[in-house]
Amino acid sequence: METKKDLTTILEEPSSQGDETSQLLGAHNKLSKKQDVTPPAVYEFNEAVMATGGFGRFQLISTLVLTLGLMTGSSIIFGVGYLIKYPEYDCKVGGQWTACDREHICDNGIAKQDWRFNYEGEGSFINWVERMDLTCTDKAIVAMPGSVFFAGFCVSAAILPRLSDVYGRHLPFFLCILV
Repeated sequence: METKKDLTTILEEPSSQGDETSQLLGAHNKLSKKQDVTPPAVYEFNEAVMATGGFGRFQLISTLVLTLGLMTGSSIIFGVGYLIKYPEYDCKVGGQWTACDREHICDNGIAKQDWRFNYEGEGSFINWVERMDLTCTDKAIVAMPGSVFFAGFCVSAAILPRLSDVYGRHLPFFLCILV
């Protein structure tokens, strides 16, 4: 009479017929039982810093340099939205100033003295649209500096890794910060 065997017993025993697969499985199971696997220790942040040698002068300098490097680009990215925003406008109609939009001014050819920027509106900023008189300039031209900036990101992402391989990381990194 045949007794029932559980799956682990079948896998642990090599086959009597010399089946290589069952022999390999059996050897693997025997080895895995002999190994004492301990889980890695879990550290708090301060313990991990101390276990790796502490936070010294090198870490402080590298954190400062990397932070300054990231801050130079982020200030430009955040400012692009304010550069391309058109302010609110007022047009003179019958001696009274009333709200109007950019399209109305440009499409009707209203003279400069008959419209003004409404700086009291929530959406008005003193930006380069006002300073360079870009009110009737095409929106694509006004947005061009932001587009060129992001195109520069794309080009630098393709070129700088190779420059870093050839010249090391320091020179390309500091050149990017300067530019």
